[in-house]
Amino acid sequence: MEQYWSARRAAFYHSEPWRDASRATLERYGRVCMRCRSTGTKHNWICVDHIMSLRRAWHLRLDPDNLQVLCLSCNRWKGSWNDTDFRPRGLTRVRR
Repeated sequence: MEQYWSARRAAFYHSEPWRDASRATLERYGRVCMRCRSTGTKHNWICVDHIMSLRRAWHLRLDPDNLQVLCLSCNRWKGSWNDTDFRPRGLTRVRR
């Protein structure tokens, strides 16, 4: 089961729909970490994070309301067990 999940997740992150969704998220919010306000560095780049993890909410994998911008350090700190939404107040929240 774990091999299947790893292959499915890897295929998703290399897909055109994910590239489009992550590009749109960066255009929507900018390239600034929503947790620490970092603009990224060579070793701590900016990435798009799933607020609710893929494993817990596969159906929200491309939902713009489930995506936020974090730096690599904050993304690793958050992990897949934490559903914290760091987007500014007033933006649409994730449907659970």
